[in-house]
Amino acid sequence: FVERMSDNTDWKALKEQRRKDLEEKRKKVEAIRERLASRTPTQSPTAPKTVAQRRSRTPITRSQTIGYGATSDRSRTNINDLLKRLGRASDDAVSDDHVSDDGVVDNTEEEAIEGSNYEEFVNILSLDIFPKDKITYEKGVQTATVGFETEENIEHFEEPINETKIKLKAVVEEVEDNFKDDIEESEESDEKIVSEEVSEEVEIVFLNEEEKLNLLENLDFQTFLRKASTLLDRYLDVDSYFLMKDYTIDKEIEDVKKEYGELNVLQEIYDNNLCGRRTITDINWSPYFKELFIASYSGTDGNMMNSFSSNTQFGVSEGLALMWSTEVPQKPVQKFTCQSPILTIRFSPFNNNIVIGTTYSGQVCLWDLRSQRSKPIMISPLSSIGHTHPVYSMDIVGTDSANSLVTACSDGRMCVWNLSKVEQPTSVMDLLSQMNGTQNSIPATSLSFPHGEENEFFIGSEDGSIYQGFIHGKTGVSKQCQYHAAPVTAVDFHPRSQKFDASRICISSSVDWTCKIWDFKREFEPIHTFDSFNDYVYDVRWSPVHPGIFATADGSGLLSLWNLNQSAESPIARCKLGSHSLNRIKWSFDGTKIIVGDSKGSLYIIDVSEYSISHDEDWDLFGETLNYLKEL
Repeated sequence: FVERMSDNTDWKALKEQRRKDLEEKRKKVEAIRERLASRTPTQSPTAPKTVAQRRSRTPITRSQTIGYGATSDRSRTNINDLLKRLGRASDDAVSDDHVSDDGVVDNTEEEAIEGSNYEEFVNILSLDIFPKDKITYEKGVQTATVGFETEENIEHFEEPINETKIKLKAVVEEVEDNFKDDIEESEESDEKIVSEEVSEEVEIVFLNEEEKLNLLENLDFQTFLRKASTLLDRYLDVDSYFLMKDYTIDKEIEDVKKEYGELNVLQEIYDNNLCGRRTITDINWSPYFKELFIASYSGTDGNMMNSFSSNTQFGVSEGLALMWSTEVPQKPVQKFTCQSPILTIRFSPFNNNIVIGTTYSGQVCLWDLRSQRSKPIMISPLSSIGHTHPVYSMDIVGTDSANSLVTACSDGRMCVWNLSKVEQPTSVMDLLSQMNGTQNSIPATSLSFPHGEENEFFIGSEDGSIYQGFIHGKTGVSKQCQYHAAPVTAVDFHPRSQKFDASRICISSSVDWTCKIWDFKREFEPIHTFDSFNDYVYDVRWSPVHPGIFATADGSGLLSLWNLNQSAESPIARCKLGSHSLNRIKWSFDGTKIIVGDSKGSLYIIDVSEYSISHDEDWDLFGETLNYLKEL
């Protein structure tokens, strides 16, 4: 066809000739089909059923009967039909290319196969493949029949088990025989090693007095001993919270509980070797671990004048602060010392490893919890640039990125410090008051900032006044509120609430046996005075969770709990903690506990969880109570 096209033969004539050829071939195929349809098929011979019979079949020749009919012509026709379906053509067909109307070439005709090839082709088809063995599951092999426990059945099921046991036993005996020598040698060597270790004499080293002192003074040994003993105490006495509690109750305490209600004393913490003859000066809860708190102590026998003396009997310097844990109250977790008595102590709210304190000598100290030494890592120098008098009050203000330490001392000076560098203050301010046309220094006894405030501050002083001042802008003291008749011991602002802003509500305590509530947002006069105390009131603190509750500590050893929503005339609960005066109180952050420190050096943990539940209506009632007190 390609050669004809290359010779430029007329395309139409070629196409017409090709169409005639195809028509003749179709007619021939139709004639063959009619001839086959006119014949009746006979029963095919029975095929061999077994594999051996199929393999023993003889090759089929042209003269043998195959398919339908009994003649050679019929066999030839059926073979041609079979070969055609398999893709092979008989010799009756003529090989040629079919060309469609659109010029596409279609190869549909096959070459003829000679009769001698039939025998070879059929022999290839007669090959067979062995079938794959099918694995069947018999239930009776693994499961016994219930209800037919005959002797035959029992023997039938026990026989495989017994045979398996015998085989396993034989394998074990064979392994033991093979490794018997090795096992005996290993046992003998182990016995020899143990006997040698037992026979060796343990050499005991005896230390003389000088070596013992050197060992006790070794810093690494002290750190190891402290950590190891603390760990043992936690495991041995983890539940012994009431070991040091005094269960003897005198008549006075019983009368107080009957009249005012009962406050549960969970723990009393006291170490005679460290805290003997010392007074609690300040307390602070850890903002990172709810069981940790720290307390600072005065000098021995409460003597603050000799600020550089030392307690050589117990190896404790004059300034002392102890970190305690409510889980292990038997001994302090860590000890902090300095040369001068510590008056205030704080955990840094911006660094969990730093503790800050101020001293009687006017110095600011920083301790690191990671340090193995009890001495401060930084301390401000004794110079006229900073404080030269006792620092009784301090506060930490700011944010994580910008914060400052503010301190006020008894000589009327306020200093602002950068906690990363306390060699000298960043700013110094002299607190002066105008009285009778003269300026006098304000001896600060307490310092407090309203919640969230960094500029405005309030100071309680020895003259019984509360002063308002500013650090930036118009610096210094701006207003004076003189309503206490004696030195102010504490000033505390109410925590801010989402219900309404109570951050300007303040409460103060004084040596004049009173407490006063102030609203500095409207006026600089007290809105109510609590005068039912029988001794000096040394400290007062608002509850961090309930709007109307606050706690007071007085010189008679009485802890009082007040709730303005219930009564402004008498406390809702009182607890007599002893004959010593209570100096400091501090609420836990969740409002369930109060730590109280007294002049003997003891710490009491009081359970007030009953009063730590607050609701929205409590805030509404607190606002109504304040408005009522203002109208009186």
